[in-house]
Amino acid sequence: MSDELHDMNSICPEDKKAYEDCFNEWYSKNFLKGDISPACREQWEVYRACVQKVMKARKLEHLMDSKH
Repeated sequence: MSDELHDMNSICPEDKKAYEDCFNEWYSKNFLKGDISPACREQWEVYRACVQKVMKARKLEHLMDSKH
């Protein structure tokens, strides 16, 4: 893995962990039992905002454009 990619994977670690923990719990306790109702939206939004802020600071926000 390149250093740049590794660095990108380590941004916002607390927010990433909070989202992943929520998602993993939802996946095992709900999704696998047929409940597909949305969950973890708040954790996702916090994590996404953090990543966007870092990407903007690194002048990489164009990579997050949904048109790509």
